Amino acid sequence: MAQNLKDSEKHTGKKPLEVKDYREAERKNLAALNRKPISLEVTETNIRIRARFQVRFEGLAHKDAEKKFPVLKQNLEQGVRNIWNQRLKGAVLPGRMFEVVPEINLVPSTAVRDANFWLITVRPTDGAPIHLFGLVDRYFIDRGGENFQLRETKGRNDPLGADEEGNVKGKIMEEDLGFILSRLDVYPTIPYGDVLAELRQVEEIIKTGKDPKSMVKQRSDFWDKTIKDAEDLD
Repeated sequence: MAQNLKDSEKHTGKKPLEVKDYREAERKNLAALNRKPISLEVTETNIRIRARFQVRFEGLAHKDAEKKFPVLKQNLEQGVRNIWNQRLKGAVLPGRMFEVVPEINLVPSTAVRDANFWLITVRPTDGAPIHLFGLVDRYFIDRGGENFQLRETKGRNDPLGADEEGNVKGKIMEEDLGFILSRLDVYPTIPYGDVLAELRQVEEIIKTGKDPKSMVKQRSDFWDKTIKDAEDLD
């Protein structure tokens, strides 16, 4: 992110935060996270985080909120599936199925706050995204309103970033997921040697842009393809 943050100053006219500021923000967010609404299940085949939500609609009668709630519930469930749920492929606890399973309930806008649930408050003019586990956006918006990535992703889509139209794409990246799992104490349930090996593999993937354990051989000589393309031009 370091070079991209420097470049962002040219587009925004503002001095950017430093990489360490992003790290510290996420550490503080997760340290302050209310963990009562979540439960963890770790097996040899699955890592599952169950998260309990309550939803309230400000400025709406409860009967009107009941009409809107099913759409919000469906969208939130779909968003969680699209971004979080995945088969881990080689950097973090490979081979396991990772899932975030939300439980979502509607409550009246006057309901007493219950710390056993994360609260989603829907306001008439609030279009802010929901960020689970205190993660921070990794893009900036220039003075013309365009979005720019703040980190190199080796061609991967980044749900913490956005394209020029502001669309979010991709599964949560494994380095971000690894950070979250370590802070949620998932790793202590796994043999320490396995954890170290997997963390080293994450570092290698970030450094080289490829999985060192991949069964797909990386080609360095494309001369045969060059000849074939030339022949095709005849």
